[in-house]
Amino acid sequence: MVLVYFRGRGDWFIKTIDGVNSITDREASWYEAGHTVNGARRPSLLLEHRYCSEYSGVFKLTDEDEEELKITKDFEITKKSVKKLLPCKHQNSAFLKIQSKEKISDSDMENCFFLIQRERKDKKEHVPIHYDIKIFESKDTAFEKKIDPRSEQSYLLIIGALLEYISGENKEKVKHPLFENEKGLIEYLDKMYGEYRGISKRTLEAKFPKAREALKEKLR
Repeated sequence: MVLVYFRGRGDWFIKTIDGVNSITDREASWYEAGHTVNGARRPSLLLEHRYCSEYSGVFKLTDEDEEELKITKDFEITKKSVKKLLPCKHQNSAFLKIQSKEKISDSDMENCFFLIQRERKDKKEHVPIHYDIKIFESKDTAFEKKIDPRSEQSYLLIIGALLEYISGENKEKVKHPLFENEKGLIEYLDKMYGEYRGISKRTLEAKFPKAREALKEKLR
């Protein structure tokens, strides 16, 4: 688990059987039909049409962003793509303040998330909104724990071998009929298993080339 300190604008949302709703501004006028896509509310779009409240405190990174941090090993790179943050139970958690005020149960905590307001649509222009986000130094930030190099090499070789088998690049193998190329395979895996940690499109696009190179080096 990676904890971060965030200060900036955004809004809390909760997933319910009726869809995704704002926790702090349920009656806001930006829930009108003009701000929907195919009849469904899109929180990321809704944020652009107003100034959200400012929040500060400790949040948790999503599994996808945590995985990218392990790949880049540089939060200055990773934070550029962070759009969503998750609640945590740290004593300085930003969520605890909202939980108490809005009377949200602990069981609903896993259905809550925070979207960062990165910009605001002002007439025809998109005005950037400044925010600060950084790794929160505490014993809970265990992202520096690394996989044993020998184990990682073994995993890469296995992935590389499977990619070669599926693509039919080896003359002795038949190409898998469901995937025209590696891009198709990545899209399939992301669609079917993207919710699981480590199987996002972004992660696969980073890992597959490494796996191919590892196998190529081994076969030389």
